[in-house]
Amino acid sequence: MIFRGSRFDSRSETSVALPLDNPQSNFRMARENLFVPAAVPEKSIMRMRGEIDPQIAAREYEDQLNAIATERGERIYQHDLILLGLGDDGHTASLFPGRPRLDDMTRRVVANLFPN
Repeated sequence: MIFRGSRFDSRSETSVALPLDNPQSNFRMARENLFVPAAVPEKSIMRMRGEIDPQIAAREYEDQLNAIATERGERIYQHDLILLGLGDDGHTASLFPGRPRLDDMTRRVVANLFPN
């Protein structure tokens, strides 16, 4: 199997925190249309939890990535493949033009809340 021993990092949600059963959840869509049909093992899938406070979820996710990097002997977590969508305004990965989180150079994962 091509996915044996692999780890998949999936950006789990849209720009707003969404639970897994929400029809707009990017993670739900990826799970139903990619991970399940391709038989990707659950242990190989990581996600940022959209059902909890975004600040806590971002810190938790960053900690998970840092732990894996340490296990692998990497300075920072290195992605093998990243699949990103593109929003109507040109944003990707919830990185909206002009938002202050784009300037954060200390964190690898941030909660970037949807602009009003």
